Amino acid sequence: MAITYHAGRRIQGTPAEYKVHSFTSGGTFAVTGSGEVEYLVIAGGGAGSTAGSGGGAGGYLTATGHAVTAQSYTITVGDGGDAGQGTANSTSHGDDSVFSTITATGGGAGTHDTGSNAYQNGGSGSGGAGTGVSPGTGISGQGYGGGSGGADPKVAHGGGGGAGAVGQSVPNVNTGGAGGAGLSSSITGTAVTRAGGGGGGLVRTGGTPGAGGSGGGGAGSYDVAGSGTVNSGSGGGGAGGNDAGGNSGAGGSGIVIIKYRTDSGITATGGTITTISEAETKPTNVQVESRYEETDTRKMYYYKHDKISTDGNYTVLKFTEDGTFTPTSAFNVEYLVVAGGGGAGTKAAGANGGGGGAGGYRTATGFGVTAQSYGITVGTGGAVAPEVVNGVGTNGGNSIFSTITSIGGGGGSNYDHPSASPANSGGSGGGGGQAGASTQNGGAGTSGQGYAGGTSVSGAGNSGSGGGGAGAVGQNAYAPQNGGNGGNGLSSSITGTATYYAGGGGGATHGGGSGIATGGLGGGGDGRGSNGSVQATAGVDGLGGGGGAGGETGVGQDGGDGIVILRFLTSGNTYTTSLVNTWQELGT
Repeated sequence: MAITYHAGRRIQGTPAEYKVHSFTSGGTFAVTGSGEVEYLVIAGGGAGSTAGSGGGAGGYLTATGHAVTAQSYTITVGDGGDAGQGTANSTSHGDDSVFSTITATGGGAGTHDTGSNAYQNGGSGSGGAGTGVSPGTGISGQGYGGGSGGADPKVAHGGGGGAGAVGQSVPNVNTGGAGGAGLSSSITGTAVTRAGGGGGGLVRTGGTPGAGGSGGGGAGSYDVAGSGTVNSGSGGGGAGGNDAGGNSGAGGSGIVIIKYRTDSGITATGGTITTISEAETKPTNVQVESRYEETDTRKMYYYKHDKISTDGNYTVLKFTEDGTFTPTSAFNVEYLVVAGGGGAGTKAAGANGGGGGAGGYRTATGFGVTAQSYGITVGTGGAVAPEVVNGVGTNGGNSIFSTITSIGGGGGSNYDHPSASPANSGGSGGGGGQAGASTQNGGAGTSGQGYAGGTSVSGAGNSGSGGGGAGAVGQNAYAPQNGGNGGNGLSSSITGTATYYAGGGGGATHGGGSGIATGGLGGGGDGRGSNGSVQATAGVDGLGGGGGAGGETGVGQDGGDGIVILRFLTSGNTYTTSLVNTWQELGT
């Protein structure tokens, strides 16, 4: 039970209570009323071969939203294939399971090493035997095929297919193929894996028979193989037994499970009936800043407006990852598009790196959109430079909205020692690392998006320079042995709150210097301080800040991810979007 506080009113939540009908043998599901159910229908698994491969799992079908009406539905639960003994391929496939219009096909029977099997295909197919008998095939949407047998036709055999994976082919002459994995379902309120394939048989006693697939698949053997678990629809294991044959494993019988909400309008009889409660799905048709209380746990949640919000008469959409924006008519938007910040330079040869450049920053009002889908790309932050002389951080990713592209921030560079290896250009340029015999230039910024990184000159500071920001050039390293600050970003009130974006990362400071080189306003990471007094910090995600530089014994950091923000009048302007608000736990 839960209570939702919405727009000043208290709304009682609906208990998430379900009826579950489990059929382990045939029966009748008698319905009064009508509504929708969830079902799991698994057929009987195929038996393994007496001298060959593992049996295939029974077909596995599950879905929600299946309509039922007031009538009696005959339930058929498929038997597993019968086990065999001796040299003859006395093995059989699994039987079908049926509910309403849903039919799951029985699993394929294991194949003998002396010939093919007309029943090796099924919901999931049986494994292959030796080189001459191909594995069986599964049915799309119900299961998978079996694995192939070994090179020697009388040594090792393939695993049967499972509902979740192909049976394993023989890995070597001394090992049988494992059965394919089954699938997990929580339809009963507890996660249970079913419909695994049977393991392949093995002739040689010194080898390893194939294991049964997860979900109840029977293990393969030299002489007596394992059977599939009852009511799991799993395949039986194949036996080896040399020319004398062995005892194969029987397939596991199937199962049919039907589930519906107690308030769905359905009442029904049949099978074994249990009542379960599940965690409620929190409502989404509520206003931003609504509160939700779970009365059993006393936990309180808050419908957070971090993606879709309002500011007076305006709607604001914040994309922190790729998505879509689809207006249903033409109107104007304000946009802010910030790319990912560049990765910083780092320690190399005991020297200091330059800060990462901020992601490119573009903003404008009055941008016209029409009734179409606009893909949104949000650039990720660039990675810190490798710890090698002349290394350079990776540039941040571009952010894109419609025809607007902001360029990722440039990576900061490491110590040049001795040849110059300038920092990368970008939306804002990366800062130059500590100079050796020659000047270490900062990377250039992109006009209208950001500024250049700072430049380090030989003998001036022995430290790294700051990355450029959207609003200012990165500071040069300077005497006595101090790193340069990152260039400041720019402030935007597009969300309704003034926030700085796209600050450059600070350069690393030499051990003989003092203090730290700070990142620029707008999420720029701080550079490593003198003698490691503080370590470098990463650019801030969602702000496009450049990474703070490392040096001497401290590592540099990655740039921050970018962001795309759209703002438009709420009234009359309709749209759809990939964005969703989320419930955030506040505590108890």
